[in-house]
Amino acid sequence: MGVHRPDLIDPALLRPGRLDVLLYVGVAEDSHSKLKVLQALTRKFMLTDDIDLPIIAEKCPPTFTGADMYALSSDAWMTALKRTVAQVSKDTVWECNQQQQQNCYTSQLT
Repeated sequence: MGVHRPDLIDPALLRPGRLDVLLYVGVAEDSHSKLKVLQALTRKFMLTDDIDLPIIAEKCPPTFTGADMYALSSDAWMTALKRTVAQVSKDTVWECNQQQQQNCYTSQLT
């Protein structure tokens, strides 16, 4: 079981014999640690060359947790996906309009 707010764990779960190990991992405070977290979270993303994770890690506030970085990464991924879908849709509409205009022009010639 993993939680990012150990103060919210039910005390009954903390009784002896319930959990094997209770390990608290603090917030990554330095930019190098944040960079490692961001790299782990985005390892399966296809990042473009203009994405500079060290700069993003430096701009994260000191209180940013791993969950915050996960939210940042997933929101960025979703925004990029929406932008790509919108561009593909726009290109498809343009191609369909071009094809339709070509069909209309061809039918007028015959």
